Amino acid sequence: MRGFTLGHSLFLVTGESMRPTLRQGDLVLGAPVCAALLKRGDIVVFTDGEGRRVIHRVVGTRPLRTQGDNRLAPDPPVPPSSSLWRVTHLRQGERSTRLRSGATGWCLFRRLLLRKRLETDTSIRVASSL
Repeated sequence: MRGFTLGHSLFLVTGESMRPTLRQGDLVLGAPVCAALLKRGDIVVFTDGEGRRVIHRVVGTRPLRTQGDNRLAPDPPVPPSSSLWRVTHLRQGERSTRLRSGATGWCLFRRLLLRKRLETDTSIRVASSL
């Protein structure tokens, strides 16, 4: 993330909702973007209705909806007045990576969601069989 461009912002990941893609303590670089340019699969930073900064993946564009990679259900729609940044780079420890967005990000999200649902279903079956 050397010499980032004017207008880009650096954000600290503080929760677990985007695991395994993003981990607590990671840094992400976001470029300002308008909602009309976002695609399913993009990772965005926005301010939710309660004034908290959120880093989640776009799962719908009309209205703009997001969801954490480690969540089973989408978030409420992003407020239209919210400032938006598309995450372009990730720093995990000493490693810096350019993030893929759009269709590639969407495929990754679908795989993670399927895995999460299978884990949840398995734990329910195991608990009910005891």
